[in-house]
Amino acid sequence: MKLFFKKHSLLVAVQVVQLLMVLSILWLDGDCDIQLFLYNAFLNLLMLACYLIYYFLSRKKFYERLSMPLESLDNSIQQTEAAPIPKL
Repeated sequence: MKLFFKKHSLLVAVQVVQLLMVLSILWLDGDCDIQLFLYNAFLNLLMLACYLIYYFLSRKKFYERLSMPLESLDNSIQQTEAAPIPKL
């Protein structure tokens, strides 16, 4: 779980900055409606949470395997999921 959060911390930070920029644009436009701000923040965070939950659940075995040390080299040859692993 720590590895998942470490990997996606930049995505969460960018989403928070993007949310603040959208809210500041709305504020500078003259729409000072707090309900609009909360609705915008809710939708943004809901979409981010749905993406992160889907991504974690589709690669859960992979993250569990990375969090545990290997007992032998034979354990390294295991099928995890069909989802591709992106190159970093």
